Amino acid sequence: MPEARDKHEAEQQAVGGVAERLIAKHPELDQSYIRELVQAEYEHLQQAKLRDYIPVLVEHAVKQDLKTGRAKGSSDRG
Repeated sequence: MPEARDKHEAEQQAVGGVAERLIAKHPELDQSYIRELVQAEYEHLQQAKLRDYIPVLVEHAVKQDLKTGRAKGSSDRG
């Protein structure tokens, strides 16, 4: 199943790109925290059957978290 592996790797790279874009957009926040948010959302979507939009959904969800302030105080996380 090399095709499935390639798709999975491409999806992971795309999600990594989401983290990098959000880090660039929010330099005031801790990079590792943004990566944690992205990873948590990505893991939340692992059971999704339609995989094509996973990176978009991850980015949207994390942006909402940041916008609504659920990520405030992230640099205080231990």
